Amino acid sequence: MIQPQRYYEEAPRTSTVRMREATRRRTQRAKTRGLASIARIAGVLGFLVVTVLVYVALMARLTSLGDRVAHANAQRAALVEETSRLDDTIAALTSQERLAMLAQRLGMREARAYASVALPAPRPVEAPKGIAFLGSWFAK
Repeated sequence: MIQPQRYYEEAPRTSTVRMREATRRRTQRAKTRGLASIARIAGVLGFLVVTVLVYVALMARLTSLGDRVAHANAQRAALVEETSRLDDTIAALTSQERLAMLAQRLGMREARAYASVALPAPRPVEAPKGIAFLGSWFAK
């Protein structure tokens, strides 16, 4: 069977209690609205600050990469110049005229007889056994 429900009547509120409660709710809502707008502004400013910092960091990285490229190009140009100078020096030192003059100064002359020398045949290389690092311990 369904029992009848009992309804308890609330104590009647006086008008001053209702007014105080309404005033408290209004002030609470006003504080919340004020804090929410401050929080929104702080969030937008924080987002803008982070965005600007990321942009500055990326531009600094780009600038440093540009400096590295300029330094590498300057270093490459210096190496090309040095290589050219060294090639000229090698060509001057190995010229036939210079070598003939040095040989004459040292008393060298053209060979009258040529000798041929026979070299022994190379020994066959044995295939490695075992593991490379520990080959002597783990030979198969």
